[in-house]
Amino acid sequence: MAQIAKVIFFTYLFLTVSCFLSLFFLKVGWFDALCHSMTTISTGGFSTHDASIGFFKSAAVEYVLSFFMWTGGVTQLLFGYFLTRNWQSFFRDDQVKAYIRLTFFFVILMTGWNLVHQKEDVFVVITKSFFNVLSAITTTGFSSSDYSLWGGVGWMVFFVAPFIGGCTGSTSGGIKVFRFQILWRVTSIHLKKLRRPHGIFLAKYNGKQLSESVFDSVSSFVMLFAFCYFILCFTLTLFGLDFSTALSAAGAMLTNLGPGLGNQIGPAETYAGFIAPIKWILWGDGFGAFRVGNNLNPF
Repeated sequence: MAQIAKVIFFTYLFLTVSCFLSLFFLKVGWFDALCHSMTTISTGGFSTHDASIGFFKSAAVEYVLSFFMWTGGVTQLLFGYFLTRNWQSFFRDDQVKAYIRLTFFFVILMTGWNLVHQKEDVFVVITKSFFNVLSAITTTGFSSSDYSLWGGVGWMVFFVAPFIGGCTGSTSGGIKVFRFQILWRVTSIHLKKLRRPHGIFLAKYNGKQLSESVFDSVSSFVMLFAFCYFILCFTLTLFGLDFSTALSAAGAMLTNLGPGLGNQIGPAETYAGFIAPIKWILWGDGFGAFRVGNNLNPF
């Protein structure tokens, strides 16, 4: 336990200090650099400006924050491999490999879509797509532009990515990559058994066989998450929210993302326009982790 605490503490401290120095080097004021470094590694997403990261109008700042947001979505204990100079094991981890693939998939999908449908400079489009997708998949909640205006594919990416989230043992929210991997591998085995009823198939993770208790734990968590999500969506519609806003707000709270989609709670808006009962429901749903996009004053 002492070793685990030590690795997590020094990893978190090192990443936060590195992020602060990187932002300070890019001539971001020391106060802004300090605040954003702490809310980046923690994937908290609070900004000192209403325009969030769009305030700085700097591609370099966006790429720096993108890197540190991504590290915030990685299992903190895995950085211990770097302390022992065994960095190869970090990239051999099944969850990290899947996390990297998912990140590239969503970034490439969103970049390709925006390059076709937006008339901005290519570098600007790539930067905005890269940054905002990283912010969504790590459930950080930063924004550099109003991605709710990016069309149907944009809505799907920014709706689905936060539900996946980062890795277990990270600071990000969501269901986590590990649980989706477990569900996929067990489901694949059941499909194989339909074709070969007498076959013996073993679900493995990082080279080790998965026990039934792991699958039971994962499936129970996912079912509870889905149940809470649909109950929350239904409750929000009772207070007059339209269906899409209710879906987005419920997802943003359960995943701890913060900004939602649409005209009311998009990345360029806040939850300030909601009536008090809705705010209390969303606050209770997030267990105090209620984030309000880019506005530090939700009420």
